[in-house]
Amino acid sequence: MEMFEDLAIYLENRIPELEKLKNNGAKIVGYVPGGFVPEEIIWAGGAIPVALNRGGNHEAVLESMNYIPRFIDTYSRAQIGYWALGEPLYRLADLVVVPCTDKNIAAIADCWEMWTNTQLFRLGVPHNNTTQHAFKYYFDTLILLKEVIEKLTDKPVTDTKLKTEIDTCNRIRLRLGQIRELRKNEAPPISGSDFIKLHHATLLAERNYMAEYLDLKVDELGKKNGKRTPRILLIGSSIAQGDYKIYDLLESAGANVVVEDFSEGIRPYLQQVDNSGDSYKALTN
Repeated sequence: MEMFEDLAIYLENRIPELEKLKNNGAKIVGYVPGGFVPEEIIWAGGAIPVALNRGGNHEAVLESMNYIPRFIDTYSRAQIGYWALGEPLYRLADLVVVPCTDKNIAAIADCWEMWTNTQLFRLGVPHNNTTQHAFKYYFDTLILLKEVIEKLTDKPVTDTKLKTEIDTCNRIRLRLGQIRELRKNEAPPISGSDFIKLHHATLLAERNYMAEYLDLKVDELGKKNGKRTPRILLIGSSIAQGDYKIYDLLESAGANVVVEDFSEGIRPYLQQVDNSGDSYKALTN
């Protein structure tokens, strides 16, 4: 099954839409996805979060060698390379947020800081996240991010707005989780390539549009059956938008990816944010 045609058309028009919104005064916040940058805070502050998550083009990786050492991982090099090649989405950002999870991802921040004029925010991520000290460190980082977003947009991040955005993002995570459950079927109603493309779409699309779209797709897919094929678990460090060759190879050989386990490039969707108490503590957890 090919990428959902209506969503594909929407995504083709998304960057021109973002350009128009920016020209009308909207602030665009680019970020490296992987679960540590809460989109909810960005939306609540009146800005538009978009994932810098392109891949699949080796030209971008080669181009990055003018700016970053060759031993940095391919995913991180690609994010620099797409900026260097003038990829429109990468030139739209008014602010770039980089969660410094390791030296590879931190190198993206280094390059953005050195080679661009775009405002940069390094989001601190503790490596040992089981201690109270680590919790406070990450919590304080989210408060700093809130303050940066408020200064960028000149709008307050109110508790009411933040809780509304958490509800919307929880809805998206819930629907992705429900579609993931359908992949447990012996004949899954969605291919691995379509699932990951749908997943990546949530990192670029307007959140209310995406939530409504996923509501419809959960119902639609729940009434369908696919083909019985060998079932594949795919594990890696990152899966970028456009890095679909492995899916195509497996599917052309008659197999189907039904589970992914990656660090960067996807949205963690199996856990909901508890929206009953302090929102920042909930996002920290």
